[in-house]
Parts: sequence; structure tokens; C-alpha cells
Amino acid sequence: MNEKTERTQLRSDETEIDLLALLNALLKRWWLIVIAAVVLGAIAFVGAKVLITPTYRSWFTAYINSNVYRGDEDRVTNTELTTSRNLTTTFSTIISSRPVVEEAVRQSGVSESYLNQLGSIVSVSTVNNTEILRVNITVVNPQDAFKISQAMETVSAEYVSRIVSGTTLMVITPSAYSGRIYSPNYTRYAATGAILGAVLMALVLIIREFMDNRVKETDDLMKRYGYAVMGTIHDLTASSGHKYGSYSYGYGYGYGYGYGKRRERTDG
Repeated sequence: MNEKTERTQLRSDETEIDLLALLNALLKRWWLIVIAAVVLGAIAFVGAKVLITPTYRSWFTAYINSNVYRGDEDRVTNTELTTSRNLTTTFSTIISSRPVVEEAVRQSGVSESYLNQLGSIVSVSTVNNTEILRVNITVVNPQDAFKISQAMETVSAEYVSRIVSGTTLMVITPSAYSGRIYSPNYTRYAATGAILGAVLMALVLIIREFMDNRVKETDDLMKRYGYAVMGTIHDLTASSGHKYGSYSYGYGYGYGYGYGKRRERTDG
């Protein structure tokens, strides 16, 4: 029982030493990790700049007004609010439908080339799980995004009132022009590339450390090969001013281990 406990403790100690060795290997070559992070981050940034076409976004918010169940024109009932929330999915589908987007593109006066990419132009979402919708227009030109968004305000309201009786779409926040790039996020690309570069270099260093089977310390003889070190022989013939190492020998195996600078013996 005691022998089993000792072996378990020995394996635990060896694992701890191995983890410390891996950490030490990473710290010794930290500059390689930094270089890999900088290089891959720069490649990701430049790649995003060159390969990805930037897009711009304009948007507006609108309130779903349903008076189907309203008994008092001066009071908004809970039933009406619930009905409006339930209609958000229906309204979202109507607003992002092909006829609505096509009509908005035509009324905006922008290039009709956008008609070939209608599925990616408009996206609709609810604001904080309420009956308020946010309609986003995303295209490659900021001025075109603004024009289409303005046209969508009018066209969406018309189609909603025509299709769903007793409901209206009331604009809360009108469309606004924005010259800021919406996508891609160059900073995010660079950060992702830097993290990936650091991780890859760390993995390379860890694998290299695992594959390194050289004996670097006398304790390695026992841990790796089971050789007990009986003693060390120092290089007493070394000239002054130079530091030389010592040589260790394993018990009963005729196995020698040396480190430091070895002096060659010559006759004469």
C-alpha cells in the first residue's frame, strides 16, 4: 500500500516538474511568441483590407401599432400591446420580403445592381424584445445605404398597412447617414490573427519541448531512465578563468552524462 502511494506521489511530482519545464520553455522564448502574434496579426489585418469589400449600414426603428382590439382611442390596452408583439415576426417577414426591398431600391434611385443581392441588403430585428423593429440596410456604398433606408421607411409602412388590416408602422428613429465602415471589423481581424499566431507558436514550442529527450540535469537520469547518480567528477584540470561542468555516472549501467565544456586530453 505504501509502495503504491509512493509511486503515485512520484508520478504527481514528475507531472508538476514537466509542467514547470513547459512553462519555462515558453518564457525563455517569449519573443518568438510575440513575433508570431505580430506577424499573423498584421497578415490578418492586411488580408481583410485587401480581400474583403467594406460595407456600410443605415437603419431606422419603427413601432408596430395595432388598434384591432382597441375600445378606447385614448388608451393603449395590454391586449393591443400583446397583439403588436405577436405581429413582430409577421412584420419582419413583410419588410424583408423581395417585393418591398425591390420597390425601395427603385424608389431610392440607386443602381439597380442591388436587385441581384436583395437577400443580403435588409435585415430586421426587434429592440429589447418589444414591439419596436429595427430595419438595417447594409450595402457597399454609405450614400446608397442611406437612400435605400429612407425609401424603406415609406414602402414598408405602405405594405404593412395593406397586408395586415388595422395595423400601421410608425417610424420612431428616422434613417441617418453614416460613413463609418460596418464590416469588416479590422481590429477584430488583427486581434484574432495575433491570438492565433501566439497560440500556434506556443504549441510549436510545447511540442518541441516534449520531443526533446536530451538529459539536461542529473535528476533527469532517475526520472527518465531509472539511473541512480552515485556522484559527480569535476574537471579539476580546467584552467582558471573558465567554468567547466562536471560528469555524472549512473550506478551499475556504465552510463555517463556530461555537461559544460569538455576538455580534450592530448599526449605529449
